[in-house]
Amino acid sequence: MNVLSQKASFAPTPDFSQVASPRKALRAFVDDTRRAGSRLLFAAAHEDDLRVLERMSGVKAEHFTDCGF
Repeated sequence: MNVLSQKASFAPTPDFSQVASPRKALRAFVDDTRRAGSRLLFAAAHEDDLRVLERMSGVKAEHFTDCGF
């Protein structure tokens, strides 16, 4: 695992709910993030919510029932 330098520029996660096309913006964010070599973690309170995230992002996520939190 690589750690970012403290001088690395900060790029906040977009607020997808505030854009005209949230699904398109989320898919673009996921594509850009994966192309950059980063990994994503989707967290959802309910399985149905995770399925919605998968549909919107176009990514089939690996499911874990307990993340140890």
